[in-house]
Amino acid sequence: MVNKSSANYQNKLSGFTIVELLIVVVVIGILATITIISYNGITQRAAGASLQSDLSGASTQLKMYQIENGSYPTTNDCNGGPQPLPPAICLQSSSGNSFFSYSADNSGPSPTFILIAKNGSNKYGITNDSSPYVIVPIVASGGIMTTFEQYTIHTFNSSGTLTVTGGTIAGAEVLIVGGGGGSGGTYESGSGGAGQFLTTVSNLTGSMPVVIGNGGAIRVNGASSSLGGLIAIGGGAGGFNSVGANGGSGGGGGTNGSILYAGGTGLAGYDGGSAGTGGFACTSGLPGGGGGAGSVGGAGRSCMAGGRGIGLSSDISGATRWYAGGGSSEYNNNSQDGGGGVSTPNGTPNTGGGGGGSTGIGGSGVVIIRYLTD
Repeated sequence: MVNKSSANYQNKLSGFTIVELLIVVVVIGILATITIISYNGITQRAAGASLQSDLSGASTQLKMYQIENGSYPTTNDCNGGPQPLPPAICLQSSSGNSFFSYSADNSGPSPTFILIAKNGSNKYGITNDSSPYVIVPIVASGGIMTTFEQYTIHTFNSSGTLTVTGGTIAGAEVLIVGGGGGSGGTYESGSGGAGQFLTTVSNLTGSMPVVIGNGGAIRVNGASSSLGGLIAIGGGAGGFNSVGANGGSGGGGGTNGSILYAGGTGLAGYDGGSAGTGGFACTSGLPGGGGGAGSVGGAGRSCMAGGRGIGLSSDISGATRWYAGGGSSEYNNNSQDGGGGVSTPNGTPNTGGGGGGSTGIGGSGVVIIRYLTD
């Protein structure tokens, strides 16, 4: 006869509880994580050691070349075989490694070179007077970040900060457009001028404040946009019974019946158009168009306000776009480059276009930065 209490006891000993199974799973997970971290660490160290070995060998090869030829080679090129003719040299790396960059300066009394090798995210460098050293990746943040081909792009449509850590980004392309000026506010007022269209090449490091200039309200200049110490001036407002305002590009001149006013001066772009006589069929003068980054604003003419000054294009964002067009009160003279017209009087946001029509406000500015991705 079977003892029931003894059978129940044996059944209780025959399996794991849910809690025990959970503990086992957690322990296995911890061990797996430790294994992965250890493996990655070993892989990183192995890659680093391989890169350092390649760089040391290449440094010896470069110095032997310098002794034999009196200068360092100017290029690293293995397309012609392992022994190309001077001034080239063929530096070959281990499997998985590559010599990412090489440059030499033979102009001074003591020639120098810099050689950089990488394996995945590992990057090391060496110079003629150093041992191999690790290169910390340079990272930038801020704005709307996109990539196009080999470039990283930061677009600032509103004010913020560009932050660069790990070093300096050398030779970045920069586009800065100031805010467009507003129109004069009445039928006889001139149109707003465009914000300055500034392109330059700059080294980027640390935290750099980015300011996006607002477009000007009626009879108000656009505000300037900036990246650190680089500044693009806001556009001039259209004249209201007065001369157009000065700005990045000048505002168009206004009228007061038979009194005609000149356009404003473009401080970094083009002048605004002057008011002109009404002509045979018109009883009063007609206002001038706002200056653009690419041309002067048009002068008022017979029964027609002055046309806009055109803007300029750039492909810095990865696609060709137009910026910094002047505003116009000429009928249906709306533009692709941000300037306002009659049916769409406001300047387009983030183009720096001037305000047009009789009520147009300027478009806000923009800052775009582009550099080669490591």
